[in-house]
Amino acid sequence: MTQIDLSWFDDDYGLIVLENTGVLYSAQTGGISCHHQRAEGFYLPTFEFAPNFEHCFCCSGKKRDEIAKELDRHLSEDKNCKSIGLEVKFDFDRLGIFEEGWWPLLIKGIINELTFTDWTRVIYHSGNCD
Repeated sequence: MTQIDLSWFDDDYGLIVLENTGVLYSAQTGGISCHHQRAEGFYLPTFEFAPNFEHCFCCSGKKRDEIAKELDRHLSEDKNCKSIGLEVKFDFDRLGIFEEGWWPLLIKGIINELTFTDWTRVIYHSGNCD
């Protein structure tokens, strides 16, 4: 399996669409905890369509579930996503893997020329804001 470390990307904001691709993406997450998460799929940079994703919700000192609810509200109101026909919401079924730089999300709609007709599991990697 090919492995790509997103920590070395100049602009590492992006979605990992979870699919069986044989490509494993890894990243340093969790702030000063310095975790190393991995997910198999394909990578879509988000700077082209959703710059409002570039927030560091995890540094607020709140509990994980409170942050997830706040993030979910923010995602549901994101005008950039709505303008291109993309729906985004937090995947509360995967709350356990949520941490700084590694957000479990669900997407539905269009990103560039890709159409996701069903809710699709993704990881949003937002870099590390510490």
